[in-house]
Amino acid sequence: KGDSTTPGPFEAGYHHYFSQIEEKETRWMLHHLKKIYFEGWRYTARNDSLARLDPVHHSTLKTKEAMDLMGACQREDIPFFVNLCYELPHKPYEAVLGKEYDQYGELGYAGEQLDARSMISQLDRSVGELMSFLKESGLYENTLVVFTSDNGAASGGNTGPFDGGKSSLVEGGVRVPLIFYGPLDNIDPRFREFSEGRNRFHFVDLFPSLVDILRLESGIDPDLDGLNILSDNVPKREFPFILKAQSFLGPHPWSKTYGNRALISNEHKLIMKDKNPKALFDLESDPFEEKNLVESNRQRIKEMTKVLEEYFEDNDNEKG
Repeated sequence: KGDSTTPGPFEAGYHHYFSQIEEKETRWMLHHLKKIYFEGWRYTARNDSLARLDPVHHSTLKTKEAMDLMGACQREDIPFFVNLCYELPHKPYEAVLGKEYDQYGELGYAGEQLDARSMISQLDRSVGELMSFLKESGLYENTLVVFTSDNGAASGGNTGPFDGGKSSLVEGGVRVPLIFYGPLDNIDPRFREFSEGRNRFHFVDLFPSLVDILRLESGIDPDLDGLNILSDNVPKREFPFILKAQSFLGPHPWSKTYGNRALISNEHKLIMKDKNPKALFDLESDPFEEKNLVESNRQRIKEMTKVLEEYFEDNDNEKG
């Protein structure tokens, strides 16, 4: 919040942080006025102190902070991990004026859809600056870049052949891009095999996989939920993926299938509305979820429903 907070990033293991203040009233005010990105510099903390910053777009400030941090680590020959979270193109949609904005306008986009696309171009520009820095500084040859997202496309976005989008439990809502970029063969040749296969990956798999790449086995909890996806013998995932939609959200406008709970176990995904099964899909043979098996595989539904009900009883997730 601009002053010392506990627990905060330092308690989570970070040595440096740079973030907009998350104090509720300030965040609501910036969101309501659509000034999060262009006025966010006024409300940004660096290591528990209010930062003095140039009045520019917040993604530009984040990119500069990341490059400064990596440059300092390079000069002192210190390995680094940078967790760089761009909010773009999250609401509120704030237009980034320039040639891309004009080009999208010429294509017929207007209002929020025009603003959102200009924000995506700003994100592209920021990531491009970051990649140029890595190459020009000489860090690129020994740096792994992981690019991903926390959920599927929001309203007006494009999930390709997948049904649904953000807040839905079909694949368009939970399947996101995951890009490993850099000199992968130099870093670890196993990336090639992983990237060319059809693999289900969860965010919890990132940590054990990166630990393996960096040879940091010592002191790591052996009971982590995630799997090392680069292992020569990836063990069978013992836990299913449990998904829950936020309780205040109703049916997704793009989706044929609405539910607020889901379970992915092996090849099957079960989607439920409260305690009622709504859909069962075989993701191996039907990744686009076009064939609902809810009426034809009662035994599998019974097994998966039991797992879901036991999970929500034990975790009381109805409050979350």
